[in-house]
Amino acid sequence: MAPARFLQIREIHRQRDACVIQRLYFPEHPTDDERVFAASSACVARFYTRGLSPPQPSHAAPTPRATSTLAPETESSIQATMHAELRAIREERDMLRCELVDSCAEVADYREVQTQLTRACAWVAYLDWEMARLSAELDRERRLKRMEETIRALQANDVRPDARYGDCSLFPGMRLPPKFKVPEFKTYEGTTDPRHHLRHYRGKMLQYWEYEEFVIHSFQDSLSGSALDWFISLKAEDIPTWEDLSR
Repeated sequence: MAPARFLQIREIHRQRDACVIQRLYFPEHPTDDERVFAASSACVARFYTRGLSPPQPSHAAPTPRATSTLAPETESSIQATMHAELRAIREERDMLRCELVDSCAEVADYREVQTQLTRACAWVAYLDWEMARLSAELDRERRLKRMEETIRALQANDVRPDARYGDCSLFPGMRLPPKFKVPEFKTYEGTTDPRHHLRHYRGKMLQYWEYEEFVIHSFQDSLSGSALDWFISLKAEDIPTWEDLSR
């Protein structure tokens, strides 16, 4: 028990002496912290001696702009070429604008011409219709006038009326009955049953039935109003026989 106690006391004294010596800072007797620091310093020194620079704080530096490495003469030539191309493009643009304006003007003129042409065609069509109407009306007036002359000649018992009579007839070469006298007809205006009037007219003209063309021609004397207008509009080929007329 005594030796163990003695050994413990001696260890305590040794540790105390070592602590005192270390705290006095003798270079030949460095402390534990100094040993660690010295080892770290030696490692860092060996690291830097290999050509590596110590780390520097990072600062984002602006990226420098690329500077032109072309010669002044080359750069001037390129700019002159670009200006020439730009000038040519502008001239072409101006020319296209002028062509566009001219095209728009031509389109406007074409539309105006089309409008005038449409109006002219409509006017010509109207004039054609008016001329046809006037021609038909004049022809009707001539035929009415000649029929009146024919009726007056027949009523005067003139067997062969004026030579112009044939011109106003549907059948210019028709034969006329001798001593013909126009019967008294009940005129038909086209508002009642035409079959009754046809029977009435046939009975009045029965004695002249062998002169069929003359009977057809004289049928207009029994008409008036719209019925007379209808008959005057007919041609000889429309009613070559009495059967054709009475249909």
